[in-house]
Amino acid sequence: MSRLDRRTVMAALPMAAAPAASQENVPMADALDPRIVKLFKDLEAVWASRDFGRMRGFWVKDLAAPLYLPEEKKDFMTTWQQFDAYFKGNTQGTRAGVVKIAPQFAMPMGVGLHMVAFALEWTLQLVNEATPIGGSVRGVALVEEAGSEVKLKAYIEAPLAPILYIRELYELVAANRGFKPVP
Repeated sequence: MSRLDRRTVMAALPMAAAPAASQENVPMADALDPRIVKLFKDLEAVWASRDFGRMRGFWVKDLAAPLYLPEEKKDFMTTWQQFDAYFKGNTQGTRAGVVKIAPQFAMPMGVGLHMVAFALEWTLQLVNEATPIGGSVRGVALVEEAGSEVKLKAYIEAPLAPILYIRELYELVAANRGFKPVP
């Protein structure tokens, strides 16, 4: 097996791929239904207040079970018991946290249903840690219109592949150190 050099590996990565043609005319956040934007702003407020008991209120009222997958969990949460235990753990395991969620676009999925793609940045401090940590993730949520609001039916975070995520971290470190690209 031959050893690959860095240039060959980096050239093979899809770092700067052009946007897919099917995404060229997708509305961006400023064209989103204001109810969708409000939903994500309200979720940010819950994370800031750490009042996770309010989380169920953002979901469709008569939903038998959630479909929820945060990036740090291997398995989907498919019962309200799992969902509640996850947020109870967040209350007990963190000192503070900030989450910023930016809906990117919404795609109609049927009458009153929209699949929303979002970008999320998180920063939190764990109970037993001296310094905060943070990261970013992308995701999708299925929302249903409920009168003057929209409510969640499904929420899935989709982290980048490790090689891409680590590359972004390396670039961030270099930028924070003031290193400028050489033309």
